[in-house]
Amino acid sequence: MLFVAWIRRFTVASFLPRAGAVLASPLALLSCAVPAGDAPPAPAPVELAAAPAPVPVLTTSTPAPRAPAAHPLVGVARAGEAGSRVALGKLGTRRLAFVADEDDQALHTIDLESGVDLARTPLAATPSEVVIGPDGRVYVGLRSASAIAVLGSSGAPEAPLAEESRLPTGAEPVGLTLTPDGATLLVTTGISHELKAFSLASGQSSFTTSLPREPRSLVVLGDGSRAFVAHAAGSTVSAVDLLGNDHPITSVDVAGQLVPYQGLCAGPPRRVRGEPVAPITYRAGTLRGVQGFGILDVAGTILVPQVNAWSHDGQTTTPSYGPERGVSEISRIAAIDGRKAAIHPDSVSIPGVQGTQCLLPRAVVKHPTHKSVLVACLGIDSVVEMMLSLDGMNFQPISDRTWAVPAGPEGLAVDPESRIGVVFSQFARQVTILDLHDREKSGPFARPEVKARSIALTPLPVARDTAFDLGRRLFHAAGDHRLSRDGRACASCHPDGRDDGLVWSTPRGLRQTPMLAGRAVDTAPYGWEGARSDLREHIVNTVERRLVGSGLADAELDALVAYVKDLPGPAAPPRPKSAAETRGEALFRSGEVGCARCHDGAAHTDKQAHDIQSGGAFDTPSLRFVGGTAPYFHDGRYPTLRALLADTDGRMGHTGQLEEAELGDLESYLRSL
Repeated sequence: MLFVAWIRRFTVASFLPRAGAVLASPLALLSCAVPAGDAPPAPAPVELAAAPAPVPVLTTSTPAPRAPAAHPLVGVARAGEAGSRVALGKLGTRRLAFVADEDDQALHTIDLESGVDLARTPLAATPSEVVIGPDGRVYVGLRSASAIAVLGSSGAPEAPLAEESRLPTGAEPVGLTLTPDGATLLVTTGISHELKAFSLASGQSSFTTSLPREPRSLVVLGDGSRAFVAHAAGSTVSAVDLLGNDHPITSVDVAGQLVPYQGLCAGPPRRVRGEPVAPITYRAGTLRGVQGFGILDVAGTILVPQVNAWSHDGQTTTPSYGPERGVSEISRIAAIDGRKAAIHPDSVSIPGVQGTQCLLPRAVVKHPTHKSVLVACLGIDSVVEMMLSLDGMNFQPISDRTWAVPAGPEGLAVDPESRIGVVFSQFARQVTILDLHDREKSGPFARPEVKARSIALTPLPVARDTAFDLGRRLFHAAGDHRLSRDGRACASCHPDGRDDGLVWSTPRGLRQTPMLAGRAVDTAPYGWEGARSDLREHIVNTVERRLVGSGLADAELDALVAYVKDLPGPAAPPRPKSAAETRGEALFRSGEVGCARCHDGAAHTDKQAHDIQSGGAFDTPSLRFVGGTAPYFHDGRYPTLRALLADTDGRMGHTGQLEEAELGDLESYLRSL
């Protein structure tokens, strides 16, 4: 790729003015060819140090041990590695993959030798990540049931697994891993943003701690001292102390500074939709980290594929969402010193495929023998291999190869013994086996033969709606210029159909990204100004005028609208209101406070625009799931719900007279919606 030739010529550090900074936009230079003869020899990869030997952590009292599984599986992954939508294991001589299929709400057992879908284990809930414990049991996050399913094998690969028990979690268990001693299961929850630990010996929880919003996958250092958690929004990676009594959290900021420069490419200007585009000029600004789904520990260096977004630079208006010209998002890998819980000064961009960036990274694993990592890229349906050089504080790619895979790669695992990679593509419901054996051509920049074979899962009991299928693929399509000029997908701003937690420059000033999932039905009009009563019309305006896409065909647009309407909101089992929530609801509905005058009904909106003395009339937003959608207000001026409640007296209800305890009750009620 041209990016590889470019990186040979320039070091990453030469573009970084300070720690945590990022490249101005190396992928914006893909149209600038560099003569191959100008490139100096690539640096030799540095041998990666072995991870320290694990030590026991999270010791508990000595409860009666659980009975071992009758025919335990042997998990392939090292304890401490992040879970995934696919887990690899052995049962006797059989090599198996266990695939969490959210469309089927089932766990599928795949024989990797024969390529046969051997068994289907129904889960009756939407699964998330899956890991195999040292006890031979399979642990699956049940995202829509707020629990972990504990499954045991009968010893016959062709038989479904049997559910032995469930471990209760907060709302939306999404990330799973084991501590290095294999004694404790760690679980992150999405909308309730918690980290919860379970002793595998007793099945009891040993601690729960609160995390920043939208946590996803997590890993544990080899010495068991810290867990690192990736976040889909919020520009942070959380480092959780596992040894301390209170489990304090260090937030590692993965934002960077955009380096000011004017377009470096000579030659004719680029053209978009037939129109010439001027050379890119960037002002200085902060890029916030989003799309942190996968995470990996490589000998104490924590790697997080993500996207850095330049949403605004302090300007009040732009013709579109984000910068006037150039890319809005840069795909990169954040590198964190695991011992210090601090960002490396050098983090690097992820090579794209045919000029399209990896804007929706979803999983990352280390190659079993190469000094490289594999990144699963949703949106461009590819797995990218990046050769790494870790030398002190320097971190850079020196080679890469890619595999095209079926639509929707969301799970990724590696078998070190057989040297295969296993990819689960949810949209296509296929498992792809990648040949990861040594390169067949010599030299660090040799292009190896890319080998893969795909296995289809057994058909769904009820066929999926074709419009839903098409709409989902369009929603996650990166590099489709019918949807955006700069290659952003709908999911770039709305991961999991939610929001990126960012505030963007728009034609009418700064606007924060609203959540879509669970809010698109019965909440018209749409947009912060409530300018459009029809969702289809609103999407057309967003795509063609704000993202400067060329537009979709009618059938595609109808499918995209249908998919957005069907996006499920965060799932949490119903429960009785707490005393604080009950008191908060009474305040919310009281005439004295007056929140319910505008935020009433099932969607908690009166569907009207109001002038609240902030520069115009704004649509009343739905309060569904409001506790997980920071920042708040149309321009994101309030970082927390409490800050908003403390500063809205007379404009959005009357809260100035409330005591701190009453504000706490009101906040508790809002978080329960």
